[in-house]
Amino acid sequence: MMPEKKKHSSMQALQRRPYSQQYGNLIRSTPFLCICCFLFSFIIYSPTINFGYSNFDDDLIIKNHSEFFSNPANWKQAFTSDAFTDHSSRFYRPLQTLSYLSDIQISGSGKAWMHHTTNVLIFSLITALLFLMLVEFNVSKRYALFGSILFAAHPLFVFSVAWIPARGDLLLMFFSLVSFLFLIEFLKKRKTIHFALHWLCFSIALFCKETAAMLPVIFVTYYLIFVKKESYRKKDLLLVLLYLGSLVFWFTMRSKAIGDSQLLSELTGIASINKEFGLVPLFQNLRVIPEALINFIAPVHTQIVPSFSAAKTAAGSIIIILIIVVLLKSKQRSMREKLFGLVWLVMLMLPALAYKHNMLDYLHHRVLLPMAGMLLFIFMVIPQKTDIRTSRKNTWIWVIMVAAMSLVTLMKSQSYRNAETFYNSAIKQNPQFAIGYYNRGIMFNEKGLYDQAISDYTKAIAIEPDYADAVYNRGVAYGNIGATEKAIEDYTRAIAIRPNNPQAYSNRGVIYCNQGIYDKAIRDFSNTIKQVPGFYVAYNNRGYAYLRNGEPDKALPDLTKAIALRPDFAEAYNNRANAYIANHMTKEACSDFEKAAELGSTEARKSLLQYCK
Repeated sequence: MMPEKKKHSSMQALQRRPYSQQYGNLIRSTPFLCICCFLFSFIIYSPTINFGYSNFDDDLIIKNHSEFFSNPANWKQAFTSDAFTDHSSRFYRPLQTLSYLSDIQISGSGKAWMHHTTNVLIFSLITALLFLMLVEFNVSKRYALFGSILFAAHPLFVFSVAWIPARGDLLLMFFSLVSFLFLIEFLKKRKTIHFALHWLCFSIALFCKETAAMLPVIFVTYYLIFVKKESYRKKDLLLVLLYLGSLVFWFTMRSKAIGDSQLLSELTGIASINKEFGLVPLFQNLRVIPEALINFIAPVHTQIVPSFSAAKTAAGSIIIILIIVVLLKSKQRSMREKLFGLVWLVMLMLPALAYKHNMLDYLHHRVLLPMAGMLLFIFMVIPQKTDIRTSRKNTWIWVIMVAAMSLVTLMKSQSYRNAETFYNSAIKQNPQFAIGYYNRGIMFNEKGLYDQAISDYTKAIAIEPDYADAVYNRGVAYGNIGATEKAIEDYTRAIAIRPNNPQAYSNRGVIYCNQGIYDKAIRDFSNTIKQVPGFYVAYNNRGYAYLRNGEPDKALPDLTKAIALRPDFAEAYNNRANAYIANHMTKEACSDFEKAAELGSTEARKSLLQYCK
């Protein structure tokens, strides 16, 4: 009798397979590695989700416009206004505005956590897209994984993720990468769906940030370098026509939203020469390129709000020389392939260089998308085919670099926890950060810490002597502690710096009025009204000054105007009633005293008992 053979189930057979055979293919699969990239980025930046606002533009863009963002019906206005939704800037970022509106609709509140969550999610997706892009350029999956994760862990990009107003750059990079990947797919497979999605994502990127206007240069450069001449097709020219169509449509929308845009050259910074945009700022900002490179290659001291450094400019210039040497010496890829990453870097950095803030040298979020080109260049020149021993050594080097950068990024991100830590850290790193002192002074002023506010305003003014807002706010703080003469000095200085300063005139007029210097008060209130004809408080104040100066006839028209502009203005009714009393018009006075008392004026109630028995 033959012994019965033991049967094994397929599951048992599977369990006997080596680990690498069971799961190796899964671990090496592109979807799995994309998920790893996403999760790594999300974990690194997940602590920022609980952070608050930095009050560095996010207060001006989001907090101060809570009513706008709380109404979903305002989505159309995102396309007809600037990035600050109040026509105060020349930045056109409709998708950024829509994303903030969506955040608030989802969270149901104006708190910062949802904005931070969205930033982290978008950046995590960007990390996965970078991996896919590197793979498309025939970078091995292992190197593509390390490169993408290193990019995600890089301290240079903390500002881009932890700072809420960097949303435009995150959206720009996301849609730019998606559009580029669809272009690659289209040129490989020639499917209409890839063609359409590439063009659609490029068009969306335009409404994220103006830098996207340079993307067609990148797309055409890729086509000329990586598509073989025998694969050229005449209908590919349709893409160029579609790019132009999208650019014209976007430019038209932008022009209507932010007003007269002058020429297309203003957007590119080629010919428009003024204080903020054009050739002058472009040449002033050329130092950003070497400084951005050294911050990317050796992120030893990446400031929250950097200022130009001679040492970093010099070190970055050496990096540029080394890039040229490597470009000429490296034989890993053809010259054209290596140049593509550098074209990406330079062309996508140029639009930001054509803008110069009068008190900031540069900010790191603007180099997020350009540095993807630098990453690509690095992988075009480093050798990837190595023996097992060298491969293990290189892997450990990558792991150590990622671990070190992750630790630095985690620590640096803590500076964005709230406005106070943000400005304390920024000022500590960059003592010449005038805006930082100014904004921290505002925080102190709101807390009633007027002496500390005055100290910070004074430091801001020492750095930027013509900082009109800092001078004006210091005047307010002096007024709050009763130092009226110093307050007058600052209001006068603020007006000298910026004559169109109605609030400074008004505040100085109030002090003059309290001092009994009515002629100067009247002059200041008149200047306020000239600059802001609908400023009802100024009409009331000038009417009061006329009344106290013995000119009740002149007071009545001003007080009547104040009431017309603000019908529930109790103080104006009370002042007009006193003007009527001075003109012996008791009946009209009693009517105004009654209205003022009805609106809550205790002084009017006393006057009713005195004049209207």
